[in-house]
Amino acid sequence: MANYNEISSNQVGSNIRGSYGGLPVAEKNQSYFVYFNGAGGTGPEIIGQTAFFCSYLIDEVGNISIPNQNAISRLNVIQNFEVGKKVDTKMEQPTTQFTELNGTNVITGVGTITNILFTETGSSPGAYTSSLEFQQGGGSAIEGDIDNYIFSAEKSTEQNVDTIVGGNYYETSSFENVLISNNNFASTFDSYSFDNPANTIDGGTTVRFQTTLKIRNYNQADLNAEIGVNIYDMDTFVVFDSVDFTLNAPYGGYNPYVEQSVTLLTPYQNFTNNQNIAVRIIVNNTNAGFGSSDIRIGEGSTFRLLQRYSTTNIIASSPYWEIGDYSQNPTIITASAILSGLYNGGYRQSQSFDADLEDGFNFNPIRTNFDQILIGDRIRFEYNEDKRFNISEVLPGGGPNGRLCLKLDGQVPGGTELNHFLLYRLTDDAAYVIVDVEKDIAGSTGGGIMIPPFISKELEKNFDNILADLKDKNILQNNLSFNDQTT
Repeated sequence: MANYNEISSNQVGSNIRGSYGGLPVAEKNQSYFVYFNGAGGTGPEIIGQTAFFCSYLIDEVGNISIPNQNAISRLNVIQNFEVGKKVDTKMEQPTTQFTELNGTNVITGVGTITNILFTETGSSPGAYTSSLEFQQGGGSAIEGDIDNYIFSAEKSTEQNVDTIVGGNYYETSSFENVLISNNNFASTFDSYSFDNPANTIDGGTTVRFQTTLKIRNYNQADLNAEIGVNIYDMDTFVVFDSVDFTLNAPYGGYNPYVEQSVTLLTPYQNFTNNQNIAVRIIVNNTNAGFGSSDIRIGEGSTFRLLQRYSTTNIIASSPYWEIGDYSQNPTIITASAILSGLYNGGYRQSQSFDADLEDGFNFNPIRTNFDQILIGDRIRFEYNEDKRFNISEVLPGGGPNGRLCLKLDGQVPGGTELNHFLLYRLTDDAAYVIVDVEKDIAGSTGGGIMIPPFISKELEKNFDNILADLKDKNILQNNLSFNDQTT
């Protein structure tokens, strides 16, 4: 029986040789192994698995690098320790401890678990919170209260650009659906008015406005008209941000319109009493064939205010998700209006569930904003790994009324409690290699090595010498020997 605490090139070779003593040529290409200095459970984020901390990456001639401090080293960890592939793990601890971690396991992830949003407070079906608190990313270091100006709104219906002023078409965009309410925003007047609080100087902060307009051309010819979009003061006509562009015709007459999204973002600044800020589109009509309903502002366009400093928590209440979008695609989930309004706004889930958490249910703190969900991020429902999905596409404004949609790599089963969820990612830092075995004993594991099952001839030849050198450098401990012993 092999002693897993004693490692040599013969033992490594026994794991990788084919039935005729050779190696499959296509597989014999991995020239690195990892030294880890500890391992720990991955719960409650990932159930029943273990993460090994990658201290050093060692190549086939013994060069040493630190994966999370070196971009090339990170890439080499990701390429040599692929998700879904097997890896051989050898622990330095005595065989009576952590034996479940020794041997061959399957890699399920590479990187650091980074939480984005979660409602889970325990493993039972009803163990989740029905309200989430958000604050400006990281909170504010300012003491005392700061006035709240935050709002977010979106268009729920298409709007014609047909008000004629001086031979051109003007339209102030309406935003009928308020996602994050504030008394300063009156959707009936299409503008944000600095009335109460009176101004941002007294309010102790600066603010910026952001809009994304979906501009549509229904004319079947290219428009020579110059189109301008402004964020402006309705009373003084001062423009805070603008962009000019032209629109092509719908392709081949088969589509009713062609759409272009335009995003504007003002600098952070102070605003004063009674300023009324709105979004305007101007069409300089130089095309004789242009009609009053040819240019329209599409539903799902958005307008919101972002605040530099805030002590106000924004509350998002359940329901948080629903299955489907316009097409009722069962592999797509659509965020609630409030989550959609918060997305990409610099907000971060802020509350602690410590008092309500099930024993042993200790999530990593949230240190990232609810911004830029990435392809490959993961969402799990009901604390059930069978209901964990990878995100294959992110569709901001892709759902009904411009809401955030996430396309998943599978279909969420009917009857799933969508309010009981965890959204997280594995940050691409190669700091951890995660495998499909559970660490079932508490305490420090000590170090060890992780070896791909198919390694290069050069690494196989130099393996014993490399281990000896690591021992001389006090990277490997004395209880890890280099003789292949069997009993």
